[in-house]
Amino acid sequence: MSHDSNSLEIERFQWVGKKVGFYGSIFIIALVSVFPILWMFITSLKQPGNIVTFPVEYIPRDPTLANYRAAFEGAPFFRYMLNSAIVATGTAILSVFLGRWLAMRSRGFDSGSSSRCSCSSSGRQCFRLSPG
Repeated sequence: MSHDSNSLEIERFQWVGKKVGFYGSIFIIALVSVFPILWMFITSLKQPGNIVTFPVEYIPRDPTLANYRAAFEGAPFFRYMLNSAIVATGTAILSVFLGRWLAMRSRGFDSGSSSRCSCSSSGRQCFRLSPG
């Protein structure tokens, strides 16, 4: 009986170890991913003379929003955002239509022919989608 309880304890220990390893690795990956964004935000709140100091100041003593004011007033920030939105929207629309067109061409839909057929992935079956 003690042999069975020992094997159960070993299995439980292995299960807990796997869970701790899995969630620990997820935590480390999340920390590595989020830290640069957090560091940029903290740095944006510092005074220009306090950005590079030794020892490192992780939390600014006198946070300021002057850097954000300078960024919005110094350059046409909203115009840059609009340009980015236009390019992103155009790229998404072009990708959808180009992808659809290429998918249709690869499946046997030819826009110039009057008879359209669709073939299965194996290429053995073909059925007519429109008369003619």
